[in-house]
Amino acid sequence: MEIYAKAELIIDTNILEDSFESFDYEENIDLEEILLGVIELDKKIVVNIREKAAMLMEIIDHTSEIYYDHPPRTRHEINGGYKLAKRKGARLEEVKVYNLYFRFKSRYNGTGLALMCRPEHVNEEWIILLPDDTKKTIAAERKFYLDIARSYTLIEQIMNPNEQNRLIQNLDLLNIHERCAQTLLHEYGHVLHWRVFDDLHIHKASDIYTWFYETGYLKNVIKRYPYLEKNEPLDQITLLKESLVEDYRISLNLESGNDIFILPNKVCFSGDFQIPELMLEGVEIMKQMIRRTESYSKRRNIYNREMDSIYIGRQIEAIRRHTKWIPGSTSITEKEILNNIKKLRMIEDVKTEVAVTN
Repeated sequence: MEIYAKAELIIDTNILEDSFESFDYEENIDLEEILLGVIELDKKIVVNIREKAAMLMEIIDHTSEIYYDHPPRTRHEINGGYKLAKRKGARLEEVKVYNLYFRFKSRYNGTGLALMCRPEHVNEEWIILLPDDTKKTIAAERKFYLDIARSYTLIEQIMNPNEQNRLIQNLDLLNIHERCAQTLLHEYGHVLHWRVFDDLHIHKASDIYTWFYETGYLKNVIKRYPYLEKNEPLDQITLLKESLVEDYRISLNLESGNDIFILPNKVCFSGDFQIPELMLEGVEIMKQMIRRTESYSKRRNIYNREMDSIYIGRQIEAIRRHTKWIPGSTSITEKEILNNIKKLRMIEDVKTEVAVTN
């Protein structure tokens, strides 16, 4: 398999344009030669090449699937999005941000808009922006959310017209820089929740589920997402983590002024459209859950892929339309929550037993 791949490492926004030297990785190139510095280059470009080579060797190998069906993000988009995300409060200087020129499937799933991961071989945190036609993404998301808002307001009459107008005002703020910034805020939210897991020493699924329950966030999301409790516990955790980082993203937008959230919570938009107070409640709970932390453990090979907002949105609307779900109601009992935790622990015990046997 021949691979022609490009990646760009954002080293510092002050030298962003200078640091965008592309590194071409082909399978028949000796990466060791590149890493040993066969050619004398400017120092920051050498750093760039070394970093990108290591990143590419981490995420892809000869078994990986490479896709070139999306256009790479431009320097103009990344430059504006990166600076905007930092201005909103994301401490991107603490992580390494890459702009990848291809999407891929390997042990990491790089088929969405972006990927946050802790690589296996280095003690770092990465945010990888994946290729996307951002203008088309903006147009598709605008149409999706506005169509739902019109239906909620005019046909079903379950959304206040003032909230519809507020949504329109927020979506009107989207441009390529703002949309890129929203992705960076989302992925940095994943960085933070993994750091919190480290601080609390919770890495088993049962402990993570318990954390969401004890903080009150589980019950908040149940009020906002149609029949969350009908999902398997592991799937509930995935949705809870995605909602948590969406609420983190929204919180930074709100704090930037003028009560702006830019994009709805892709997991909880249905409940939020109908009862906006639920979103504010979730944001406040999230603030107590994700504390400022500078450290992280040496756990490796952890990653989170950003969910496609329209794909998950259509799933949510299908559930809502075919059920009698009422936003704001809590339809899970303490017994069911404890049973879910018990089920997760049983799965973990089986995995531990198999590992010990092997």
